[in-house]
Amino acid sequence: MKPAVFPAGTLSRLEDGAISQYEASGSSRQPGDENGYDVRSMTDRYTRTPGSSITPLLAGAALVLAGYLMLDRIGTFDSAPDIETRVVTPRGDLADSEKTTIEIFERNSPSAVHITSTHRQQRRVVSQGTGSGIIWDTQGYILTNYHVVTPRGDTNHEILVRLHDKTTLTANYVFGYAYVDMAIIRLDKPPRGLKPAVIGSSGDLRVGQNVFAIGNPFGLEQTLTSGIISALNRSIKTKGDVELDGVIQVDAAINPGNSGGLLLDSAGMLIGMNTAIYSQKGESAGIGFAVPIDRIAPMVPRMMAKKPPIDAGLGIKAHNLRQPLGREVGYGYGVVITEVTPGGGADEAGLRAMSRVTGVGDVIVRAEGKRIETLNGLYRVLEKHKGGDTITITLARFDGTDGYHVVPTKVTLKLLEAPKR
Repeated sequence: MKPAVFPAGTLSRLEDGAISQYEASGSSRQPGDENGYDVRSMTDRYTRTPGSSITPLLAGAALVLAGYLMLDRIGTFDSAPDIETRVVTPRGDLADSEKTTIEIFERNSPSAVHITSTHRQQRRVVSQGTGSGIIWDTQGYILTNYHVVTPRGDTNHEILVRLHDKTTLTANYVFGYAYVDMAIIRLDKPPRGLKPAVIGSSGDLRVGQNVFAIGNPFGLEQTLTSGIISALNRSIKTKGDVELDGVIQVDAAINPGNSGGLLLDSAGMLIGMNTAIYSQKGESAGIGFAVPIDRIAPMVPRMMAKKPPIDAGLGIKAHNLRQPLGREVGYGYGVVITEVTPGGGADEAGLRAMSRVTGVGDVIVRAEGKRIETLNGLYRVLEKHKGGDTITITLARFDGTDGYHVVPTKVTLKLLEAPKR
């Protein structure tokens, strides 16, 4: 029975060309033809005997041919296809929301600065902190966070300010107010063309409004992020263990370095100063906080004049009521009076400092009818008054026994003196 024969199929172009070249070269001539090869003599000359091997020349030729045929089958030697040059399609006009965002950034970015607070130690300059700032006026006054430029009380403290145009200038510390985490610095040599931020209002803000933050997170200058107002009237504790209330909560990305930067509304108006973030790792978790501009703006002129931002005070030193003192006196909140200034309003009204030894003293629990849970809350009440005003203070008075009694009293505020600096 004869074995089955399967058709080989169509030869490739390379195979077909090789055969044609072979036949054209005369290799198919019969033995004895002129200039032809005597196939029989070539065969006789290289006749293989059992056990012999193919010569290196023929083996190499066969290997080369096999490789060539394989490469041809996969298209290696095919001519390159025509490559069409892609045409760029015009994107068209920007969306209205994009135009608004771009306009807000371009209009306000010149009002944002990068602040580096340094301290000289012998021959080295050590960075104390870095943050952002807001150009307040053309005279070189800049608003920032107190924790960004906290003074060290010596002449080795230096503040460097990098402007929008990359110019770096020195500045001096003017005045700070830790209880709102704000400070004023001033450029030593203010250049022409400073662009102050446009002051807006935070009194009518609503949750859900669009907001934009400009600052220098991680030292990356002139960074814009956006989001919405997530909540209003939040109470937080800042890096310096200062409790702030009435702050704006936003979900715009705020990171270390954004402190002291601008928080803007959708009209590009300054509505707050970025101050803190809530994060377990020190990076943005979508929860940032800003001090409202309505609280900041009235204080700035006094601070520029190196005066306390609050016009008048009670004449006391105090701190928040915390545990374990709260457990000892049996009261849950308030501001503990620790010292009464002789001749001040509190002294004249008979307020008493708390003694840890005897347990006798006063805790302020209300002011002008407002529940006072923190020292910052008390300051917020005082910010609305001036020297000579009389306000009502409610005390939880402890007499050294296990109990206390509530004492409403009136205190006449006296003007505060500016600290000597």
